[in-house]
Formats: sequence, structure tokens, C-alpha cells
Amino acid sequence: MAAPFSWIRPEPHGIHVGPADCWIDPSRAVDRALVTHGHADHARGGHGQTVATPATLAIMDLRYNSR
Repeated sequence: MAAPFSWIRPEPHGIHVGPADCWIDPSRAVDRALVTHGHADHARGGHGQTVATPATLAIMDLRYNSR
């Protein structure tokens, strides 16, 4: 197995985790996002798949899916 720091890459729009092909707290829409908490600078809409706590997902639903 490769050293962890070889597959965790900080990028301008988030942290990419290669083996999981996901982004941690991305600042733009991505295919797979892991959102650490519901603050607006972390919880952004438009992702293909979002992994987060139920509370964070509820906040995101109110923020991005309410009419």
C-alpha cells in the first residue's frame, strides 16, 4: 500500500483522496464529495454523490433544494 500522503492531494478546490476518488470539502461541484460539516464554505450543492452526517445533509437540503 502506498504511503497516505501519496494519495491525499490538496488542490485549490478541495482535498482529493485518490483511492476513494472523492473530494473532502470541495469548493465546486464534483462527482463524489465528503462534506465534513454544514457551514457554507464546506457544504456546497451540485455534487453527484455527497457523503456527510444526517444533520449536514439536512442543512444542505434546506439550503440547496428548498423552493
